[in-house]
Amino acid sequence: MGWIMVMELGKKEKKLMRSILWRIRREIKKMKKKMRSPRDKNKKQTSFNYDPLSYSLNFDSL
Repeated sequence: MGWIMVMELGKKEKKLMRSILWRIRREIKKMKKKMRSPRDKNKKQTSFNYDPLSYSLNFDSL
């Protein structure tokens, strides 16, 4: 059985730890973005355009 050591952190240490965690988080997001970027570039945008003639046919019976 091991002992767990608990440290009391002061304001400066808490601020430093928070800063380090945010930097790590930002780097992880950058890495994720780089990893998915090539796949996303190969995907084509789907366009949902309507045909005016077909659209007008919907209202001819009115």
